[in-house]
Amino acid sequence: MRSGKPDAVLFYIGEKHAADVLTNYLVVKIASGLISVRYRTGGRREVEFTSKNRVDDNEEHHVQISVDKNRRQIIIDDLTECSEPIISRMSQEFYVDDILIGASNAVATDSEFYKGYLQDIQLNQKSVVIHPTSLAIEKIGKLEKTQNVIEGAVSDPMCNSNVCKHGECSETFNDYTCHCSDGSTGRHCDKIDYCREAKCMEGSKCENAENGHFCVFPITSSNGSKLTYSIEPKSILSVPSVKFSIRSHSSNGHIFTLNIGKLTVSAMIFKRRLVLVSNSQNQKFDNVIADGKWHNIILNPYKVTIDGKSYISTTLLFPSESKNEASLFIGEQGQNVIFACLDDFQLGSYPKLSFTKAKIPTSAENWILTEKTEVGTGCTSSEQCGLFSTCLNGGICVDIWNKRKCTCPIGFTGENCEENVNDCKYVDCGKNGYCLDGIDDAKCICNNGFSGEHCEHANDECEGTECHNGGKCVKNGEKVTCKCEKQWMGDYCNVTMTESCKDSPCQNFGQCMQKTDSSFECNCMDGYSGQLCEQRNVNECNHYDCNRGHCVMTVSGPACQCELGYTGRFCEKLLNHCSSNTCSSRGTCSPVWNNTVCACDNNWRGSHCQYQTNACLDFPCGNDGVCRTNEGNTFTCECQKFFMGTRCEIEGSCLKANCVHGECIQLSPERHSCSCNIGYEGDSCDHRIDYCKAEPCMNGASCENKLTGYKCSCSVGFEGADCEINIDECALGYCKNGAKCRDKINDYECVCDGTGYEGRNCTTDINECENPNNCINGECSNTLGGYKCTCKNGFIGPRCSMRNPCTAQIASNNISSVTCVHGKCVNPVVHIDKNREVAKYECACDRGYTGPTCSQRIKESAMSNISYLFGPIIAVVIVFAILGCLLLFFVIRGNNAMHGHYSPSSHEFTQNRMAMPTVIKLPPQERLI
Repeated sequence: MRSGKPDAVLFYIGEKHAADVLTNYLVVKIASGLISVRYRTGGRREVEFTSKNRVDDNEEHHVQISVDKNRRQIIIDDLTECSEPIISRMSQEFYVDDILIGASNAVATDSEFYKGYLQDIQLNQKSVVIHPTSLAIEKIGKLEKTQNVIEGAVSDPMCNSNVCKHGECSETFNDYTCHCSDGSTGRHCDKIDYCREAKCMEGSKCENAENGHFCVFPITSSNGSKLTYSIEPKSILSVPSVKFSIRSHSSNGHIFTLNIGKLTVSAMIFKRRLVLVSNSQNQKFDNVIADGKWHNIILNPYKVTIDGKSYISTTLLFPSESKNEASLFIGEQGQNVIFACLDDFQLGSYPKLSFTKAKIPTSAENWILTEKTEVGTGCTSSEQCGLFSTCLNGGICVDIWNKRKCTCPIGFTGENCEENVNDCKYVDCGKNGYCLDGIDDAKCICNNGFSGEHCEHANDECEGTECHNGGKCVKNGEKVTCKCEKQWMGDYCNVTMTESCKDSPCQNFGQCMQKTDSSFECNCMDGYSGQLCEQRNVNECNHYDCNRGHCVMTVSGPACQCELGYTGRFCEKLLNHCSSNTCSSRGTCSPVWNNTVCACDNNWRGSHCQYQTNACLDFPCGNDGVCRTNEGNTFTCECQKFFMGTRCEIEGSCLKANCVHGECIQLSPERHSCSCNIGYEGDSCDHRIDYCKAEPCMNGASCENKLTGYKCSCSVGFEGADCEINIDECALGYCKNGAKCRDKINDYECVCDGTGYEGRNCTTDINECENPNNCINGECSNTLGGYKCTCKNGFIGPRCSMRNPCTAQIASNNISSVTCVHGKCVNPVVHIDKNREVAKYECACDRGYTGPTCSQRIKESAMSNISYLFGPIIAVVIVFAILGCLLLFFVIRGNNAMHGHYSPSSHEFTQNRMAMPTVIKLPPQERLI
């Protein structure tokens, strides 16, 4: 199963008549995130049991539920969450009519539907099949209907509602994850990421808080290390979990004790393993955590997670809520000392412990450090290998945090590879030889007369017998003797022949007996034999212990031949290579196999105690300062904020200063200043800046004071940061058809004059024909943006308001109305002169006349002279004139076709000609188009 629902029904199995108080049923549901099982099997009694760990985390979980004759169990992810004996056994068979998945019945009245996926549902090893399958499986039941069931693992779209305020959303199964942009953090990227620009010292980590940030770093606990915390401000307390990381070599030690009301929870190391004590009950876990490596531990009610692997805890309890006093104690407890590093210590959802007395910038409750003693800042350790290695005989040094491990080459063992492995333990040389140990080697040294890898072969007796002075080996049965030449005697012919006891020929305290003048006999002591008692009958080496050597018989008795690196009568001592300078006079030298080991005095280390120890191991820096080692065993303290001095022993004035909304800048131990956050001012940054005081918003806008400045809410029609810009509605192009636009405040006005249109945006065409004065003596036709007059005969002008002076002259032959004395009226037009229509015309003079009115007669003589001079030229001009007249005819004809249209360009073109006026004043309401 996989779901994020804290409350939902998974399935119901049982009889149809669920409302009957005697009905058999079993309901499995999620209640407050836990698997809950309720059932009834005959009778009225109902039984309910629940898991200990939540499953509503949108992670996949394998759930097994069993109810048999003797026990009921819930197993989740192969961990037994609940196991209870059944005292009252089932009285009858469990009958099943219905299997309802994701639904409830009368006995399961939960309104919460199940949302998630279910896979591989089995009842008594038989599969409940929801979707068709080709697998050969044993099925139970028959599918009747489904509702809102989708095949496969299908998730809802979760990112559609803009849940990530300042980041990108990525979907998970029925859930989402926000990837925040720079400057934001939190589940929904809705919180300020103060750590983005914050600086924490090396080795520490930045953590965001409600109103700022704080730095978290590991600590080192040793002899006398103690930390005590209390909760502030005191309110209803909830600690559902404890998380921490630990690194230690301590076989035993106290980690922490949490006191909440009457409940006490303790964690400690015992025999290098984690032990929890809760409610006066102990539980030990098999995991070795005191191995010098970091281990991550999470403690939840009834569940313990070590390095990602979960275990059920039968003793661990946490109160859900408490109004009582609460305290946390970390470090040494009595004689129970722990040498360890601690990091990422967190209680429930409270901020991580900072291990400093610095105030966390939040108004919410959190754990406050009230006491701190002999605690090292950072995970402090000293280099164990390199120059400081004590590994001998080619051993490889491995640094495992404040402790070294020597990886020895083959043939050596011991903490420093100082011992030569006795390979003779694994070699049997029998009774015919002895074993000689080497380095990763051992071989048998055989007695005379024997050979082979294990001295298992007997040689020819005479081959190993050396008869001196010409003597010859003679085998007599199993005994071998030497037959000596004259003048020699003894078992090996190595004694000069003597005939008298006066020469004391008997050896090994044998008694000489003179037989004749030329012979004697030796009476041997017990254990000796031979002609001269030179042979020892008993092997005394059988009772002679040569620890790291081999016993050999000598003339004076048994003696030990020692292995390499050992000495002493019984090879019981290592060869002592120690000298007065071996440990540089800073330690005690002890011999080891073929070498030495130094037990160095305090503050010295190395194979010969030639290096000083890490000066930081004694925690010389106070007030949480971080110690850094320098050459020559000196150290430098990197002080926490507002602490000074070579050992961070001087407290700066900022520690007592109150920069309410700002950061304190330490100028000297006694002097400081406050650097205010944006939006605040004053010596203590306690005054909110009123940016609206200067009235920056213009044109009636309202001002809203913000933390980082001000915001103007502009009146309608204005824009800009200070509402200083009048929005130009004319720029939006509301006015059409060439109309002029006049901008107003939050408005505009279209000037439609002269466009032929009207309306707010000059988009409605004006029907000029509705005004009879627009076409007085003609027929009016409305056009888009104007009109057209088709004049009656005898009238001209855009409104057909003027009589055609030329037509009137022809019709009436009235010389007075048109003054062309000796010519004809041509090209009648209408001009506007001082808002009045004026009809104008031209005179085409008869031959021999000239002037504006053709009233001047041309002199003949002049004409004759001119005709003689310019006759040919005039002929050419006449031809062009004829052509011009034809052209003019077509032009006039075209103008007549215009029927009253006014063409300013044409009239202006002919303005240079003098015309006689006939004036009609325009009515005031009329206009010229």
